[in-house]
Amino acid sequence: MKLLTYASTDAIRLWLASAVLIVLSFVVGLGVFGSTVALSFGCSAALMMWLPLVRQLAPVAYSVVVKGRWPARQ
Repeated sequence: MKLLTYASTDAIRLWLASAVLIVLSFVVGLGVFGSTVALSFGCSAALMMWLPLVRQLAPVAYSVVVKGRWPARQ
């Protein structure tokens, strides 16, 4: 959970919204309509919502794994 403290609140909100979108895509896309197109659009939109969080946390994860220490906060 310490890793999420390095992310902005907007990126975390997008991450949570993408989780909701994935669940809705599976329920509505496959469960109700049986449409793989609706599922693929929902999953691709959710994946794009993950990108800001990944962009912010990738340098932090690199620092912890490769250098063995948490980066200083800016």
